[in-house]
Amino acid sequence: MRTDETVYYREVQRFRQIWLWAIVIAIDILMVSTFSYDFYQRIFLGRTVDEPMSAAETWITWMLLGIVLPFLITALFLSKLVVEVTEQGVSIRYFPFVRRRIPYTGIASHEVCQFSPFWDFGGWGIRWFPGGWAYIVSGNRGVKLRLNDNKLLIIGSHHPEKLAEAIAEAMGDRRDG
Repeated sequence: MRTDETVYYREVQRFRQIWLWAIVIAIDILMVSTFSYDFYQRIFLGRTVDEPMSAAETWITWMLLGIVLPFLITALFLSKLVVEVTEQGVSIRYFPFVRRRIPYTGIASHEVCQFSPFWDFGGWGIRWFPGGWAYIVSGNRGVKLRLNDNKLLIIGSHHPEKLAEAIAEAMGDRRDG
């Protein structure tokens, strides 16, 4: 987005569900503590556990379970959805994964909608479904954009009426100007 561009609406959403925090923190603690204890036993005490894994398999397992998996879980949890309605179009950033801008010329229609994240899209996050994409962090309401190629784009929002109103205002300004 250009810095001199007019922003009609901006919403930032993060994963803030308590149950999700509990799961992520529990998995991180379990993985890091298991990795640390095993690493301490093998490296500092020189002890090995009778197991059917080679040294290479053990190192790969340590790296995946002890470092990579907790990092990915934490990165996913720290992600955020930023939706902006600007002069140029609707901008969606699902940090750090996706950045997408839909120009108003590509939008056929838009409307406020209600959905079930789990039943309609299989959960929260960036979701592909037959006919389009959904970007959902929390809640069960948002704005449905029907694009000119007849594909759907669902944007979850805590304030879907304001988002739809800003899109209508921006599209009206684009058509008038």
